[in-house]
Amino acid sequence: MKHWKRMLALFAAVGISVLGLCSAGIPTFAESEANTYYISSSTGDDAADGLTPETAWKTFQNVNAKKLSAGERVLLKRGDEFHERLEILGQGTEDAWIEVSAYGEGEKPVIRLNNDEDDIGILVKDFYRGSDGKAVVSPIQYIKINNIKVADSRLGIFVRIYMTENI
Repeated sequence: MKHWKRMLALFAAVGISVLGLCSAGIPTFAESEANTYYISSSTGDDAADGLTPETAWKTFQNVNAKKLSAGERVLLKRGDEFHERLEILGQGTEDAWIEVSAYGEGEKPVIRLNNDEDDIGILVKDFYRGSDGKAVVSPIQYIKINNIKVADSRLGIFVRIYMTENI
């Protein structure tokens, strides 16, 4: 039972840190040459480059396959609804956070799933599988998620910390 209490405390501490709600206040985002990726379920095209609202991707497929760098942003079009999991992998820095948010005018974008047992609206993950199939650890730091609505999902926003000694 003590193990679960420690794990819960770890998840809570990491979740607060990841969402940028630390006691130092709301983080600022440094201007950088990092990419901003736009996603629109209503007007996007996954074959486009995703780097402008006019060339937005349609689904999360492209961003889910990326390891994001410090200062990069993933923006979902306001008023759009998505029916899939958004996966965030990457590590920001104190001066250049990774940000997941919204663009455009209107209501917050919605990630709506089926409320199934394993539904996660936004998964912040700490490892990926390399080309050899082995897990590669990627620390989770300085990630901000805001202006997104997650609905009908058992685990809304989930920060996955895999115990590295078990990889």
